Amino acid sequence: MSSVSQSVGDAERQKNIFANCFWGKDDAGFEVLTTRLKQSKQTCEEVKNLFHERALIEEEYAKRLSKLSKIPVGKDEIGSLHDALETVRQELEATAKEHIGLSQKIRAELEQDLADFIAKQREKRKLQQNVVEASLRNKQTQVSFAQKAREKYESECLKLPGLFESKKTAVGKEMEKLNSKIEKTQLAAKAADQEYMQMVKIAADATQKWNEEWKLACEVSIQSIMNITGMYIMNITDEGWIRF
Repeated sequence: MSSVSQSVGDAERQKNIFANCFWGKDDAGFEVLTTRLKQSKQTCEEVKNLFHERALIEEEYAKRLSKLSKIPVGKDEIGSLHDALETVRQELEATAKEHIGLSQKIRAELEQDLADFIAKQREKRKLQQNVVEASLRNKQTQVSFAQKAREKYESECLKLPGLFESKKTAVGKEMEKLNSKIEKTQLAAKAADQEYMQMVKIAADATQKWNEEWKLACEVSIQSIMNITGMYIMNITDEGWIRF
């Protein structure tokens, strides 16, 4: 394989890595991903509430069926009609038990499982988000410090052309004052340059740390989203609660 083909292949693989899809101006990808996670959490809550309401409906239906099965019907009848009415009563009672069982199953196997899942995902998401947010704040702070240091350096440098221009017409003590001022300004510019270089290094380190933690957060987030999606599919298509 040629080096060009290999480079193209590497570039394509990098494009297909989930963590490489959330980089952009002003760290906009952070907001995109956190918003998607919040939406997934909201959907989880909505699905859990759906299960809760379905369980209540099944419970209420079961109670009404059970109450209906206890209503006396044809108590004075005998023979086959009596037997038929008793069968109806028993069927109502059995159906009531099925629906109360379904209600309990939804609560225990779907609603509670999803509630536990939401709690675990919330804990993981919060821990990861705290790390990422702290890293992002640090990066933004250090970049801001570097920008201010650059502005300070440029400000000192901009003073020098005017001072050198003034020397062309200065004489005597005025010349001595200008030379002293030029020397001080040059020293200040040199110190500002050193400070700027130091702040750039710190900002670069902070940015690198942010990049690493953000990439990890992206991978953790896609796993979280996949887990949530899997939980939706497993619960929503569970035959135990959709067959009635």
